[in-house]
Amino acid sequence: MEKLKSILDSFKGRFFTLEEFPLLSREERPQNVLDDAMKLQESAVRSYAVGLTGKELEGLILELQNPLNTDQILRASQILIARITPRIWKLLTVLYQYHDNSTALNNVLKAVSIQAEERGDSPREAAFIRYFGAVEDKIGAFCVAIEERERDIERCFDEFSVIRKSPFAKKAALAFLETTSKEGLLNNLKWIVATVENHEKEELRCLFTNYLSGLSLEEFHDGINLSIMKKIGQPYLSPDWSGYDKQQRDKFAQWCYLHQLKLHSIGFPRKFAILRKYYDQVRSSYEIKEENLMIIDFGDIVVADIEDYPYSFFYEKYIFEMEMAEWVRSREAEAAWLPEADEDEERPQVLLPAFLRQDKKNATARDFIIEEREESCVKLSYDGVDILYIQEMLDIKMGLEPDLRRKQLARLKKEHSRK
Repeated sequence: MEKLKSILDSFKGRFFTLEEFPLLSREERPQNVLDDAMKLQESAVRSYAVGLTGKELEGLILELQNPLNTDQILRASQILIARITPRIWKLLTVLYQYHDNSTALNNVLKAVSIQAEERGDSPREAAFIRYFGAVEDKIGAFCVAIEERERDIERCFDEFSVIRKSPFAKKAALAFLETTSKEGLLNNLKWIVATVENHEKEELRCLFTNYLSGLSLEEFHDGINLSIMKKIGQPYLSPDWSGYDKQQRDKFAQWCYLHQLKLHSIGFPRKFAILRKYYDQVRSSYEIKEENLMIIDFGDIVVADIEDYPYSFFYEKYIFEMEMAEWVRSREAEAAWLPEADEDEERPQVLLPAFLRQDKKNATARDFIIEEREESCVKLSYDGVDILYIQEMLDIKMGLEPDLRRKQLARLKKEHSRK
């Protein structure tokens, strides 16, 4: 085992992938190449460059990550131009993608790109530097290149040998997605997910705004939306949505509602068929996992639904909040009760909300429509005849349809009196 380890250590740093090159320890490559080159007369630079080994050239390239003065940058450019090969193009390209803020690297890329242009030197390995080396705003230029290639990030990265995990790739993808059209968003769904995962929420505001504004509810992508929800939560429930306009928040809240409802009502498709119609009325929706409970907030009214039950409960919101507060207080009191402290004190009773009591005295949607019963809590049953009245009741309560119950009753009474 020790011998194998020794062999592996001897190979360490000798072979590496392109992605690994920018991460090599500086001590693994010669560090005196540029210092020695600075001592030379101009006429001796080319012969010095020709005599450098591969490792020495790699050491020189790695030196470009660091701050260098104008003379050092010029000398490094002269050496690399004299020794330019497909491999050197590759190493410069990948190092830049990990250190794109380096002044030395930017200047060397500009110098070798100009030289390549003059010589007509254009191997595939030189594509990135030939196209972007002399450009000041490389991220902006790369966004234009993506647009020109059918708005396909992946295709552009392939063409210009961009390392997907590099900081440059992450910056370029974000910059493109922040301003691209609907087609650009739809062409790069996987990259949107990756970009959301690779950046902090403060950096993603422009991307989220473009996505939420650019796509319709039907065009939303579940994977993207789940990554957004993981990053900044739900509208009207998370403070991270405070900077987004109402239209964007409402649209995402509607998707959250439909997505949760679809998963929640798998066992009772009738729930989904009825309640999904009110997606554009929803303010927020959330789950209480321990009770398999989904709460749907429509503003002044609330629907509480337990996953395994063939019915839901409609509430006036203030009643729902009051019941929930009493439930929480009574549970806390029961949890804190110590019988040995006072033997005469009765154990506190947990005050269950109506949707957990399962009593039979609750008014139903049929009672609301036929008997005109006005209750603050109404049971919505998806079995039997009651299902015929749920949508009509909810339409009335949400103000989508006028309440014609009393008018109909008055008309019937008037017709009866005439007889």
